[in-house]
Amino acid sequence: GTASLAALLTAVGGRVTHEASLPDARCEVWEPAEDARAFTKRRLARWRARGGVLAGDVNYAHLPRAARYLADPSVKVVALRRDREKTIASYEAWTAPGGAEGSVADRDHWRPHAGDFFQVDEWDLTFPKYPDAPSKTDAIGSYYDEYYGAVDALSARYPGRVLLLDSPALFDDAVCGRAGPSFALRFKRTVLLFAMRFKRTASAFQRCKNEPKRCSYGRDAAAGMRI
Repeated sequence: GTASLAALLTAVGGRVTHEASLPDARCEVWEPAEDARAFTKRRLARWRARGGVLAGDVNYAHLPRAARYLADPSVKVVALRRDREKTIASYEAWTAPGGAEGSVADRDHWRPHAGDFFQVDEWDLTFPKYPDAPSKTDAIGSYYDEYYGAVDALSARYPGRVLLLDSPALFDDAVCGRAGPSFALRFKRTVLLFAMRFKRTASAFQRCKNEPKRCSYGRDAAAGMRI
């Protein structure tokens, strides 16, 4: 999922972290009590400091602040979507006793609880809550529906700045094997061109076109190929 996406983005030259806690040294909570403007400003400054065409962090819990990030015209969002039923089954397996490191009891990150039955841990802070859901399964389903409804709304509000990729097809070994060496090139072209469109200037684009070897996104990007 998100770890694999972060690895792919890094493999094609992105300066990307996975669910990083810095600069605030804590997990990305779903609804931060602090001022959202200050929070997103610190995060954006840290990502920008990495430089490059593509820099950022992969974390499902960025969604509540995605619109705040996108208010900055240099920002774009890459989202990952998996089949609904498989996503629910995966989360249920992950939150079962022994399903994740440190999980000694059943966990429910999507409904409020006092720890009398479900294990309490910091992951509870990173998901929204559905107190009216009759079961954990139903709560995860509501989370899935709300999450991608929000992604679709962002895509409509910020056309051309939200890229939605399908999982697990993106990481399917059989698909990659059939694609051959061109798979990595196509993925790199898709993501980096998406990332650079809003970032490049006419002069930078011209320099890259004239001297493609000095450009991190290569000859195809310099030629202005589209997704």
